[in-house]
Amino acid sequence: MALSTTPSNAVTFALKSSLVLPAGAEIAAFDPTTDRVFVTSDAGLQIVNFADPAAPTLISTIDFVAAGFGSNNVSSVAFKNGVLAVSIIATDKTLPGVLMTAVGYAGGPTPKPRPIARSARA
Repeated sequence: MALSTTPSNAVTFALKSSLVLPAGAEIAAFDPTTDRVFVTSDAGLQIVNFADPAAPTLISTIDFVAAGFGSNNVSSVAFKNGVLAVSIIATDKTLPGVLMTAVGYAGGPTPKPRPIARSARA
């Protein structure tokens, strides 16, 4: 039996909306419980309200320098089972970065992660 390269079902996508983030965007992770999207940038972790996919809005940007991590350059983010993991690049790129993990976060105008561990190395 020959392998067919013809698709069996067509897949189509339609743009619902878009959002231009002030610090740009690279990697995103979605929390289905809160309808939040966490987006990486070199200015911190941006939190987007995605409750209405037709009108997403930026809630806040977490400033990791102010939180004592030394850098705002977020290289990766993941979310699963209520745990948020954020990889932060060290200011001196020859040094190890930091992997910050958190369960939930404090809401309000300036959301802050609730760290599980701050000492793990990325």
